[in-house]
Amino acid sequence: MKKTKHLTLCALMAAISIIVLWLGAITQVFDITVVVFCALIIFIVYEELKYKALLVYTVTAVLAFALISKKEVGVEYVIFAIYPVLKPIFDKAGKCIRLLIKSLFFVLCSLTLTSLFRYVFLTGDAWYWDLIFCIGLILCYFLYDIVLKRFKLYYHLHLRQKLKIDRFFH
Repeated sequence: MKKTKHLTLCALMAAISIIVLWLGAITQVFDITVVVFCALIIFIVYEELKYKALLVYTVTAVLAFALISKKEVGVEYVIFAIYPVLKPIFDKAGKCIRLLIKSLFFVLCSLTLTSLFRYVFLTGDAWYWDLIFCIGLILCYFLYDIVLKRFKLYYHLHLRQKLKIDRFFH
């Protein structure tokens, strides 16, 4: 029964993510919806279902590319939503190594997203706008990391009992 509940939660999170990404693509606010609803994976990660979180991430990414006409939504989801899945792995390292790994990951993701928007989606901005965009993304990733850490604490202390999620898993 426990595995059925986990599978149901994962399917529900993937379905909600796809619906919200689709609505975000229609209303042209997909940048905000991608970042906000990457948080749905966080619930699965916080419940210690790491492999299932990777499964939800993969299913949602594949469905986003298949069902949503704006491929930018899929690309942004793939780049932003992998971090909550990988964060527990990064956090197991020592403090200095963790900072180095996260910094390299943030720079790599920012360069990838900037390059994709520049050369694949053909945004014709000047090079300095790409540099500003890339630096802004790196700063957003660090802010995202801080918010995830704070949200985990809030989730375990307050939100889990209010939503009665602990009853769902035990």
